[in-house]
Formats: sequence, C-alpha cells, structure tokens
Amino acid sequence: MNKLVVGPWVGEFGWELMSWQGRARKLAERYTEVVVCSRVGHELLYADFADDFISHSIDGVKDCSSIRGFDVEAYRRLDARLNKLGGVRFKPGVIFRQNEQTFVKYGHGAHVTKYDILVHARRHIGKRSHHAYPLEEWDKLVLKLIGEGLTVAAIGTEAFLPHGAVDLRSMPLFYVANVVAAAKLVIGPSSGPMHFASLCGTKHIVWTDKGYYSALGGTNRARYERLWNPFKTPCRVIDDYGWDPPVDSLFAVILEELRDERH
Repeated sequence: MNKLVVGPWVGEFGWELMSWQGRARKLAERYTEVVVCSRVGHELLYADFADDFISHSIDGVKDCSSIRGFDVEAYRRLDARLNKLGGVRFKPGVIFRQNEQTFVKYGHGAHVTKYDILVHARRHIGKRSHHAYPLEEWDKLVLKLIGEGLTVAAIGTEAFLPHGAVDLRSMPLFYVANVVAAAKLVIGPSSGPMHFASLCGTKHIVWTDKGYYSALGGTNRARYERLWNPFKTPCRVIDDYGWDPPVDSLFAVILEELRDERH
C-alpha cells in the first residue's frame, strides 16, 4: 500500500499551521494511506486527509518549527514507533512557503455562542517573554470593551483569562475553530491562535514589532498580511508601539474595525 507517515510535529502551533500541515496535505494527494503524528488535540488540522492520527504530549521550549529542552528519549521512542509503520516518512526540518502547500479553512461558525471579540492573552513563556501583553493592560482593555456592550471571550491553552472575559481556554480545538469562525474579531499579540484566526477566515488585530525574522524571511507585518495569509483574511497589524501598545490606542482601533464590520 502507498503509505505516507507524517511527523512527529513538536514545534510551535503557528508554524504547524502555516509551514507544516498544509505541506502534509499537499503531499497526501499522492498516497492512498496517510498517518499523521502531532500533539494531543490537534486532530482537526489533519482530519480532512489523515486516515489515522497518532497523538503525543512531548513538550519543551518552542522555537519556530522545532523545540528545545524536550524529552529526547520519548521522542526517539515515538520516532521508532512511526518507523515500524513502514511507508514514506515526512519529518520536520524544512520551512515551506505558501505556494508549496494546500490549505483548508477551519470552523463553520454554527451551533456555538457567537462572541463579538476573542482575545488571546498569551503568557510570558519561553525566550520571547517580552511578546506577552501585561495582564493588567488586558484587564483594562477587556473591561473597556465590555463597557461598550461587546461580548468578549478568551482562547488559548497557555494564556491568561482577562477579568470579565468568558473562559474558552480549555475547549477542544474543533470547538474553538467554530467559535473563531463565528466571531467578529480576534485580537492579541503575534501568536499561533492569531494565525489560526486567519485560517478560520476571521478578521484579526495583531500587535508586534517591526523586526526582521530570518526564519520567516520578512517582518511580522509581511507575515500576517501576505506570507502567512493564504485566504487573504482581513488583518490589522499594529507595529508602531512594539509589543506594548497603549490600551487606548488598541481600544480605538478595535472599535474602528468593528464599525467597518457593520458596514
């Protein structure tokens, strides 16, 4: 049998979304059987083409398309298990561009509560802890949005829960996809869930710096607007303030984007 064995993927969620699962989907077109190995709960990303999904919980310090500081022996055992399946192995190690991949949209927005705004209040994790927006600023921003009569919920498994937001952080990815697809707007600093919003076709506001990222081959603005936006999902990039934009500035931009959404 013509079999493809994909993974194991152990890198960042954003890179899995935009430089991995799409390549696996494109390669899968050549095979009659496809087995995918990725993190627990990520089945949704491969459900349209994988015949079998093998989950793992190997974790470490995430950095682009790989991680450091993880259980090497556990990885070797998993890799050996996948080798025993036979077939052609497709393992991480190369960065893929949009034109080398095939993407599908996630989420249908039905049978879920519809929120005006979803927030991803990422924690201070790993070597890029400065990318996290202070929790006290999140609290201020969310309370201002609620004061405008807007409904707000929080997503992201490794994220804070801003005061006043509905907690959706522990929900399964397939449910989150539907919630994201149904929302008017997703907001947060550059992160995997913001890229997920792009693949759900939902407008998002993301803040970041103006730095050039060699692994990406561009700035984060280029990443969100063009390099990692296969469906040309509307995205507002704020990069004038780095990773710590003023609450009032964010609030004004959010209201502006919501006004545009209504027209």
